[in-house]
Amino acid sequence: MRQFELDNHFSSLGQRYYTLQLVFNLFNNLRADSIFQVGCQSRDSEYANFDLFEIFANLCMSNKHNTYDIYHDNTNLQRVLEIEKSIYKNHSPDQIKLNTINDYDLHATKYIDLLILNDICYPIHELTEYMSDSLNFLEARNLLNGMQESELNKLYKDIIDPCRVKVLTEYETFKSRLSRSAIVLLEGNDYPGGSQTLLAKRQLESDGFICLLDLKQSIWIRR
Repeated sequence: MRQFELDNHFSSLGQRYYTLQLVFNLFNNLRADSIFQVGCQSRDSEYANFDLFEIFANLCMSNKHNTYDIYHDNTNLQRVLEIEKSIYKNHSPDQIKLNTINDYDLHATKYIDLLILNDICYPIHELTEYMSDSLNFLEARNLLNGMQESELNKLYKDIIDPCRVKVLTEYETFKSRLSRSAIVLLEGNDYPGGSQTLLAKRQLESDGFICLLDLKQSIWIRR
C-alpha cells in the first residue's frame, strides 16, 4: 500500500495513523504477504469512525501475492455482509476471503505474517451503567479512565475478564502459524484497566514478542 493511500485516512485514524504506518513499514520491509484478521468491527460504531478492512484490503491488493483472510463469529452480520459485497465489487475474492472462526483450518494454514485482532468486545456500556445512574456516559468513562488498573480490576474484574479471555483465546487459536518475523496488531487497546488486550499482551511477551508501540493499538513483533 502506497504511503499517500494511508495519508487519505489520516483524519479518521488519529493516533492509529502512526501505528498503522509502522505496521505497513514492517510488512513491506519484511516482504510479508499473509494477513489474518479476527473480527469485523463496524466503521460506524461509536468506538471509531475508521475502517480497518478497507485499509488492509488495499494493502493486500497492492501485491498480487498477498492474501487477506478475515474471520468472524457471526456477532456483526451486517458488517460481514458489507465486507463480502466489497470484496466482490472492489477487490479480489482470490486474494481476500471471509470465513467464520469455526471454519479456520489450522493444518491448511502455512503461515501468518500479520495477525490483526480486531474483535472489539470490551464491556464499556456495562461498566458505565454499573457505576451510577446519576452519571452520564462521558462522566462515567472519565472516572473509569482515572482509576488505577489494580483498583478497577478489584471492583469490576468479573465484568471485564470475559473480553480479555476472548482476545487471548483468539490469539491462542492462530499463534502456532505465526511466521518467524510475524507482526501482531491488537485493536481495542485504549479502554480502562488494561483494556481487553491485557491477557493477550502478557502471553505475547511470554511467547517471545516485544511491543513496539502501545497506543490506541498495540504492535508486537518477535524478538
